[in-house]
Amino acid sequence: MKSSNQVSLKTLIIASIFFQFNALYAQQNAIRITPLQPVIGKFSVDYEHVIDSNTSYMLEYQSWFEHRSSGLGLLMLGIPAGTWDDSYNKGFRMSFLMRYYSKSVMHGGFVEGGAYFGLHHIRTRTETLIIFPDPTFPFPTWQSTVEEKNYGTVRSYGLRFGGGWHKVKGRFSMELSGGFTLNAVSKEVRPTLGMKAFSPYSRIALGVAF
Repeated sequence: MKSSNQVSLKTLIIASIFFQFNALYAQQNAIRITPLQPVIGKFSVDYEHVIDSNTSYMLEYQSWFEHRSSGLGLLMLGIPAGTWDDSYNKGFRMSFLMRYYSKSVMHGGFVEGGAYFGLHHIRTRTETLIIFPDPTFPFPTWQSTVEEKNYGTVRSYGLRFGGGWHKVKGRFSMELSGGFTLNAVSKEVRPTLGMKAFSPYSRIALGVAF
């Protein structure tokens, strides 16, 4: 009976140490994706790693495949002309962010800050249409001109500051965050909001913690 009790006691001690060790080192990492960003022409994958009880760092890879269109028709003003613009922005950005959680790392509210660099391939297209009414002919004539510019590779780099909220339940990780970015570019071309000198950002990220 004594031997059996000793074995049971040893088993309980070992199990207790194991579970405490597991709890101490559980959820030291998270990998997430942004499932809604493709709607605006972006997609992100990030990796977050715990440093201490309130601090972590995050590495993010963001793919860009933006296409923006805009047009201005002047027929309603009595001017027989119109112009349409298209911009294409493909590339990527890599970000490094430090995070500080107010209560416990990877749980609750946090503030973040860091830097990024990226490469973009940017192309723009502008089409202008001018209509020439002819009172002697039932159909008007028109003139269409198209201007295309290929800016090649544009380097971008800058700073990011923001904050958000992170919830880990079991192995499921969910994050809501946002802030602003200060952007610099190697060529003075900024066809979309994310390339402006000052631009906001937001993200909804889902993934796993381990």
